[in-house]
Amino acid sequence: MADGPFAHTTGALPEIYSIGHRSEQGLAFDKRGRLWEVEDGSRGGDELNLILPGRNYGWPIIVHGIDYPGETIGDGQVEKAGMEQPRYYWDPVIAPRGSLSTAASFSPNGATASLFGAYGAPRSIGLK
Repeated sequence: MADGPFAHTTGALPEIYSIGHRSEQGLAFDKRGRLWEVEDGSRGGDELNLILPGRNYGWPIIVHGIDYPGETIGDGQVEKAGMEQPRYYWDPVIAPRGSLSTAASFSPNGATASLFGAYGAPRSIGLK
């Protein structure tokens, strides 16, 4: 991507759009053209992110969960200047999977919703 946010950064691959992701599980554009992502996080840290060009989403510097054996990840920070916060995170985790859809209106007032599958949540999950 010759016009990507890191195209002119020495040593970076030009196709990199954003950094600091742990494990992307679903991506979709909403009806306004914004890119959304659900991410399988650490224990207590699954995330919904609005992906913006050139942004750092923090992994493994900032984390809302802990490692599976119960230890902190990094210094245990949940925020840091220059790093994006998730729009939503789950604790306990839901293990999000599959495609994410925010393009359709699911209510009479025209609000959109994020819908996706989750291994760890035996129920429907919707966010507005």
